[in-house]
Amino acid sequence: MMDGARTTPAPRAASRREAAIADELARTSRPGPRPRVRGKFLVIGDHELWVRGVTYGTFAGQTEGEDYPPDAVLERDFATMRANGVNAVRCYTAPPRRLLDAAWRHGLRVMVGLAWEQHVAFLEDPGRARDIARRVGEGVRRCAGHPAVLCYVIGNEIPASIVRWHGRRRVERFLRRLYRAAKREDPDGLVTYVNFPTTEYLNLPFLDLCCFNVYLECDEQLAAYLARLQNLAGDRPLLMAEIGLDSQRKGLDEQARGLAGQVRTTFAAGCAGAFIFAWTDEWHRGGCEIEDWDFGLVTRDRQAKPALAAVRRALVEVPFAADEAWPRISVVVCSFNGAATIRDTLRGLRRLEYPDYEVIVVDDGSTDATPKIVAEYPEVWLIRTENRGLSAARNLGWQAAEGEIVAYIDDDAYPDPHWLHFLAHGFTTGDWVGVGGPNLAPPGDGPIADCVANAPGGPVQVLISDVEAEHIPGCNMAFRREALAAIDGFDPRYRAAGDDVDLCWRLQESGGRIGFHAGAMNWHHRRNSLIAYWRQQIGYGKAEALLEDKWPERYSAVGHLAWAGRLYGRGVQLAIPFGRARVRGGVWGSAAYQSLYEPAPSGLLALPLMPEWWLVIAALAALALLGLSWPPLLLVVPAVCLAIAAPLTQAAIAASRARFPVAPRSRGEALQRWLLTFCMHLVQPLARLTGRIRHGLTPWRRRGRASTLARARPAQEPIWAESWESPERRLERLEGAVRAQGVIVRRGGELDDWDLELRGGLCSYLRTVVAVEEHGQGKQLIRAAARPRTAILARVSTLVSLALAVAAAHGEAWIAAAALLFAALVFARKIQRDHAVALGGWVAAWDQLRSRSARGVAVAQPDETGPDETGPDETGPDEAGPDETGPDETGPDETGPAQVARGAEPEPREPTPAADPRPVAVAEQARHPAATAWARISAKPVRAVAPIREPRPFSRNSAIYRLCGAGVSGGDVIAKHASRPVFEIERVAHEQVLPRLAVPRIQLYGAVESNRDGWLFLEDAGERAFDDDHGGVVATWLGRFHVAAAAASATAGWPLPSQHASRFRTRLEVALERVHDALDQPRVADEDRRKLRRLVSLSDALLARWAELAGLADAMPTTLVHGDLAAKNGRLRTSSAGLELVMLDWEMAGYGSPAIDLGALWYAYADPRPLILGPYAAEVGRAWGCSDADIERATLAGRALRIVAAIEWASVSLPYPPVARSVRKLRRHVGRLEQLMTDLGPGLP
Repeated sequence: MMDGARTTPAPRAASRREAAIADELARTSRPGPRPRVRGKFLVIGDHELWVRGVTYGTFAGQTEGEDYPPDAVLERDFATMRANGVNAVRCYTAPPRRLLDAAWRHGLRVMVGLAWEQHVAFLEDPGRARDIARRVGEGVRRCAGHPAVLCYVIGNEIPASIVRWHGRRRVERFLRRLYRAAKREDPDGLVTYVNFPTTEYLNLPFLDLCCFNVYLECDEQLAAYLARLQNLAGDRPLLMAEIGLDSQRKGLDEQARGLAGQVRTTFAAGCAGAFIFAWTDEWHRGGCEIEDWDFGLVTRDRQAKPALAAVRRALVEVPFAADEAWPRISVVVCSFNGAATIRDTLRGLRRLEYPDYEVIVVDDGSTDATPKIVAEYPEVWLIRTENRGLSAARNLGWQAAEGEIVAYIDDDAYPDPHWLHFLAHGFTTGDWVGVGGPNLAPPGDGPIADCVANAPGGPVQVLISDVEAEHIPGCNMAFRREALAAIDGFDPRYRAAGDDVDLCWRLQESGGRIGFHAGAMNWHHRRNSLIAYWRQQIGYGKAEALLEDKWPERYSAVGHLAWAGRLYGRGVQLAIPFGRARVRGGVWGSAAYQSLYEPAPSGLLALPLMPEWWLVIAALAALALLGLSWPPLLLVVPAVCLAIAAPLTQAAIAASRARFPVAPRSRGEALQRWLLTFCMHLVQPLARLTGRIRHGLTPWRRRGRASTLARARPAQEPIWAESWESPERRLERLEGAVRAQGVIVRRGGELDDWDLELRGGLCSYLRTVVAVEEHGQGKQLIRAAARPRTAILARVSTLVSLALAVAAAHGEAWIAAAALLFAALVFARKIQRDHAVALGGWVAAWDQLRSRSARGVAVAQPDETGPDETGPDETGPDEAGPDETGPDETGPDETGPAQVARGAEPEPREPTPAADPRPVAVAEQARHPAATAWARISAKPVRAVAPIREPRPFSRNSAIYRLCGAGVSGGDVIAKHASRPVFEIERVAHEQVLPRLAVPRIQLYGAVESNRDGWLFLEDAGERAFDDDHGGVVATWLGRFHVAAAAASATAGWPLPSQHASRFRTRLEVALERVHDALDQPRVADEDRRKLRRLVSLSDALLARWAELAGLADAMPTTLVHGDLAAKNGRLRTSSAGLELVMLDWEMAGYGSPAIDLGALWYAYADPRPLILGPYAAEVGRAWGCSDADIERATLAGRALRIVAAIEWASVSLPYPPVARSVRKLRRHVGRLEQLMTDLGPGLP
């Protein structure tokens, strides 16, 4: 159910940006709130303050003993600064009051520098250190409370050699001392330290904002380094305290170009501002004038350089140019009973500065006031559905979206006004399929929420590099719509959490990369009670169990996920430090960029971070309790104490690192916050462990089926293959077959002497080696060896338990002896079973490879295309799609009676190999995956497994088998094996859609989910397909289906994809990109090239009229469509009501206009018009009131959509040889497109 209308905010002109800057400058000159930190940016009141600054000084000493020019010069300089868009000035020494007053009159904020002798070993003399702290305090006192003060700088670029001399920790402590001295004098003032790349390793988390001086002339290098600095800054603003370029060496024009680029790059990187070094070439240092550098925007006599105008233009654009072309973005908010916070979300979205976006709220069955609140915002499009979980709601969001980018934000979060700008900038500057940003806890949510923000288990990003992410949290993520469509969006199994992790992994597995932009910030409310936090972490434990079930290879034997990247954010759990962090300073400390390298946590000290550590504590405690029966076991008590002390120490260290938005008012309040954060670090692993255990993620979890050890030798017997296949491809088949058995398999690395490792469980695994002998003429002998391994810890635990049991029995402590003996037997049994599970998976996989080799199945001989060059196979996805031939076959290509009847000359057709009717060998029946899956839902035996359509390399087709004798009264059952997205669509169609519609259907006997795919078991509908004689039956069925589905879907909200015209436009654009790539290939013949260019020309003309086409499709109401109406997908059967039609293959079903099905009907029959305007119109006309003209318009649009689908499928195989075959398929659609454009005419029909 969809409420509201799509609205687009009006574009913002560049003049509005000029007016906004003028308004900001006016606000800064009025008395009011002081600048403060809000997340990654600075604000004054409720308005962001973009710091557009210049440095000022140092100057020669004046007669009054000051280091600043006379008042007349100050007034003239500051007036010129403001006229050129500058709003801040950086001084290097404590400014006199007259400078602050002058700055305030001109609307300028001052970064107050507090100079001291940082270039000497200042900590050598304790008296000098005390004097520095005193002078810093005095400097702050002179300026405290002045409205012109932006912030205080307690130090600037302490040389790397001085830091090395004193040691970085001593310098860090001294800077903290100076920070406290400044805060004592002006508690509300912002305090910072200006760092430099040579000492970037200084850890100063107490500062209010991070400042760096950076001189990089290349914009790309500057952007890369700023991304690193953003990660060092964390959730604080990053301010460039100096950027600049010397005109004396680079020239005036190069200075202008370089400075403009640096300004744009700095703000585009999400920095809160920048100071350009310097305002004037006049610069004194150490009592001397510096004449061999000219960094100023004006000369010494205050004549403007070209750089001043270039910088002014760049500052006007902050943070981005108003006239820049931005992609349309759809913002999706999914909500279930989010009335408490969603109003803040919608307010924040209304305040976005982005010029082209829409907001979609998916109400996932809320029972509170959420829909009413959303209705208060008429620009928001509301989609209401029954509660089906977060993933299903997010899928509805992207399917309904019009934007090329889909951004997600939670209903308990709200964005920064420039959130979408930074996300879009990330997409436009990198080849990312997704981009995310930081999510910060807003201040003012209460002390518990502040502590939760510092507790583990929150939404944090996992970064592989400074700009590339392995995972971005679901509360702040955006993806290209086409990337979501390519993997069918989110997995519906994740109803509350884990869907974002799964989606990121699937996108990366399909070849996509995910970016991260520190400026794309939003505010995310944390849980505000301990009970809510406990429940949240239990839910995350459940999500981990679901992720492990789908991605077992990413988890350890214990069940712990090891990220490839590093976790960033507050509350991240860190191991107890062991060893000293080292500074990479280069030879003699001369490196230009010096980083801190933390020692890798030792495996032992990292163990307490895992939730399962509490199971270790429980086991040790139980062992200690047995000491009451046998006193020697009391020696375990110290081990119990150490085991408990480890998480306590880790929690204490983490709590001491916690940062809060508001400083505690007393030591008692600080202690309360520390204790609460400490407790949360202890509670969170217990909650996660509870959720994991409840949902099966335990160290003793079982996978696969055990095999007997007696079968080890047959599994290693060599296999003789009559047809050639590459060794890599055979290993891939083995790997896939092992996974199908539910066994975790891992590939060997570059330094491993084994190929595959099969993990049966925590205690045992199997390592295999495969060798392939070449015997000429494509014949091969495949050898394999399986080597069982037992985990050292399991072996030691077994032997120690057994030895202690013997010792206890010898001491006549029978209770302890029995308990220890039982533990030893449990370990031994676990080792045996884990080994048997791994062996069972290997046996089954080896047998499948043997049977495949016996049937002579292979992909390519070595003298043909090679083992890995084929891409799509001979039939491939260009003919396939969701069925054997795909939409191009029943659309405008050669099949169906329509082509010959309309005078189109049929082209020569390649023979299509018929489905192999031979049943699988009897010996393989019980182990065939179809029979194995069937056995999980039915006890009826399978007499034979006959392949109808077997899987092929690179094909997107589903595999279909006939299970002979498994059905009712000995009939057959159709087993369909499909990828997870296709499986979910088909299951929804058979379980939820068809039973609610008054149309004939086949029975779904059951479904079996696998890790990444699934099995559907369906009634055998027979072999009678419809033809020309049954057009009336087909048209009547289609009309009834559309009408019934439209009525039912209005309230059901089935989780099916979109089949609207916008999706087909994307498919056509993707296909045209492939065709353009093919045109650049020399292997395309001239005649084929001419036809392809004609196809491109016609397609471009079709795209130019797509708005008209979409209007034609929308002439009829939205309903559910089959998506692939074809004779091969329909079966006729006789019932008491007469001849009836049942449709198969619902893989392309979804929401859309009836046009796509009408287009398929048009191309399926020689004379379709009487069918469409007869039986079909009779059904829909009564229900919808559609006229014949409406139906004809939709049919015309449907013809175009059908052709587009065919072109897209045929284009998939263009990158793979033989290209001529793919081109020949595409050429078939040229005539159809020409006829379609003729029928479209110059205007609407």
